[in-house]
Amino acid sequence: MRYQTLVPLLALTACGSPQIITVPEARHPGQLTVDGSATIELAPDCADLTMTVSAEDSRADLAAREAQQLSTTVLARLHAAGVADRDIQLSSISLQPYYKRDVREIHDYEAQLTVVVTTRDFSQLIPLVDAGAAAGVTGIASRFRRSDLDAQKRQVRELAIAAAKAKAEQTAHALGVKLGRVVSVAENQGGAMWSNAYFPAASSAAGASIAATAQPLTLDVTIGYELAAGVGT
Repeated sequence: MRYQTLVPLLALTACGSPQIITVPEARHPGQLTVDGSATIELAPDCADLTMTVSAEDSRADLAAREAQQLSTTVLARLHAAGVADRDIQLSSISLQPYYKRDVREIHDYEAQLTVVVTTRDFSQLIPLVDAGAAAGVTGIASRFRRSDLDAQKRQVRELAIAAAKAKAEQTAHALGVKLGRVVSVAENQGGAMWSNAYFPAASSAAGASIAATAQPLTLDVTIGYELAAGVGT
């Protein structure tokens, strides 16, 4: 891929009359742009159960204390079910005042504590839900995720780049040119897992999220190569 352009220039002759001459323009290497794509099907390998306990009292401190006692009971039940300390985390604590109707006066407080329980054994989901319910939790929700999601993203990126590189090398060989330096790289992410830590929920007839289906992790890359100068036909 070699080309040159004749650029017109003006020059003065000895008698002062302009004369048009031409000089070759500097050669510019061509470019080759290729696409590469890769997809990995991901299935969840762990689940987070969010359990909430709540208590009400006319005094804020008593409501918070009762919620704390309830959470202690929940933790004891979870430990009895075989959950390790590292798989239990306090997620949030809140205190909500309630006012008398039509009067700006507080008549009650509701305190809530939320803990997140992680399990990698999906057969334990129902027993853990039962343990939480027996301990008096007022809300339970499940979310599924992939614990090595970042590593999976790196792998699919490497696969997509390798696919684009292989295509570029094959195309260059078929055209009889040589690849130069990379001049541009762009990527287009596909699949819900690129922007979400959790899998889309699958709901049971009762409305509780109890399962998640495999999701594609897709990446398309576009790479632009500069063709080596002076090579080609």
